[in-house]
Formats: sequence, C-alpha cells, structure tokens
Amino acid sequence: MDKAIEEEATLEALLQRFKDYRLPRAERMLDRVEAGQPLSDEDIQWLERVIADGHVAMPLVRAHHEYDRLLAGAMALFAKIIERGVANEPPNRRG
Repeated sequence: MDKAIEEEATLEALLQRFKDYRLPRAERMLDRVEAGQPLSDEDIQWLERVIADGHVAMPLVRAHHEYDRLLAGAMALFAKIIERGVANEPPNRRG
C-alpha cells in the first residue's frame, strides 16, 4: 500500500476512534470531575492508555497541520480532566 494512502487510512481510523469513543468518554469524565468527583482507578487507567496511544500517534498527527487545532483541544481537554480529578482527590489518596 502506498505510504500516503496508509497514513490517510490511519488518520481516519484515529479520528473515528476519537469522535466515537474517546471524546464522549472524556466529556463524561469532565462532567464528573467538574461536579467534584475524583477520578476512579478505571478512569486513570483509561487516561494512561490514551496518553500512551497519543505518544505513538503524535509523529503522524503532527505531520498533518490540519489537525493542529484538534490535537491542541484534545490535549487541553485531557489536561483539564487530570487537573480537576487530582484536585478532587481526598487528601489521604494524593501522592
């Protein structure tokens, strides 16, 4: 398969996963942490997977500047979730 076609297919799959799965879950998590709830262990594991996947996909996505705004927005969303989730942790659980 041509490299450009393969990159386009990979980007399309990444965008579809983000739109259909990751963004809705992240929005639900944001709602919960903004309501004062801490992140669950499952939430933390999911965020760790998303961040690890992002590190793998980053070179491909950054090579396509048309996705810069989307990437920046996603990073800001995940940072906000983590920041609020940490702030909501009970004092005895903070490390």
